Amino acid sequence: MLGSNNLFNLVDNTLTDTVSCLRWANTSNLLAASLWDGRVRIWDIKTAYPPSTTATAQPMAETNMTEPILQITWNSQGNMIFAGSGDGNIKVWDLQQNRVINMAQRPMAVAQVHWCLRMNVLYAMSWDRTVTVWDGRQSNPAISSTLDLKPHYMSVNFPMMAVATANRKIAVYDLNKLQQNMFQPVTMPESLLKYNTKSLTAFSNGWILGSIEGRCEVRTIDFNNPTMSLQNTTLNYTFKAHRDKNIYPVNSLAFNNTYGTFASAGGDGRLYLWDKDARMKLKGFPEARSLSANKSYPSSTILPIVDSAFNAQGNIIAVAFGYDWAKGVSEYEDFQNEIHVHMLSKEEIEKRPTHK
Repeated sequence: MLGSNNLFNLVDNTLTDTVSCLRWANTSNLLAASLWDGRVRIWDIKTAYPPSTTATAQPMAETNMTEPILQITWNSQGNMIFAGSGDGNIKVWDLQQNRVINMAQRPMAVAQVHWCLRMNVLYAMSWDRTVTVWDGRQSNPAISSTLDLKPHYMSVNFPMMAVATANRKIAVYDLNKLQQNMFQPVTMPESLLKYNTKSLTAFSNGWILGSIEGRCEVRTIDFNNPTMSLQNTTLNYTFKAHRDKNIYPVNSLAFNNTYGTFASAGGDGRLYLWDKDARMKLKGFPEARSLSANKSYPSSTILPIVDSAFNAQGNIIAVAFGYDWAKGVSEYEDFQNEIHVHMLSKEEIEKRPTHK
């Protein structure tokens, strides 16, 4: 349980494993979560009108894909969920027919999947070092890009696609060029951060990266002059996010397309809202604490946030709590896995005026 933190509304605390991914539908407040044991659940998040701080969650559907699911994404209509599986399959859950099929097979795990609303296609990233594009109907990709380094994270926000790879590199794609069958990185800069990447989110002309040592970087790119734009110290910078006297990984980053701000969530059990242009923190939430199911552990322990996501309207954020394995199996605690939502006010999420 979340201790005394009453800023969140409970969605589900009966999860059978830790959440691997949270995603909202593009046309409604349907929230989906994938779990490491292969299950995927959907809830309808209902809010009061006029807007208030309370929300309720109605369970809608559940399926078991049997293999660990690393990431999920909704199609444009909200009637299908694509899933990247640990067995190398791209799975499709057809919600109207309530059946799961294997759409395609890759040689290694499909770690990231993103549906691009603008182009109505699926982007998939596999540990076989490929980034592929699918129309959702065929078992072969429409186009593929092979990287020299193993990819870890991917984020799409048209026309930007960023892929964080080994050696702290970021493969940057201009998706406008995909229509010209040019599907290779425009540039591949090195991260400004000194340690390994843990999370990534893209905005239309840049990306935000989080690392295992609690810091974030903000990068802004001009596709007409990528090298010079990435050297602009006004638009490209790093900052401390989830570290004080202790250091925690930045487990999740989420960009809010409605307001142009973003959220970071970490192993410290804290959620922060940020304005990247004003370089300021908009809001910080109290750390989450869990009452461990194993009585041999302390009665109240910091509960890491493992993922977060904004709804399409940008006025609700969902967060998933559970053990993030940052300290390995030796420090494993039998935490209660939970999903909560927070109703956002404009004062919490809107950009602040910038003074020049």
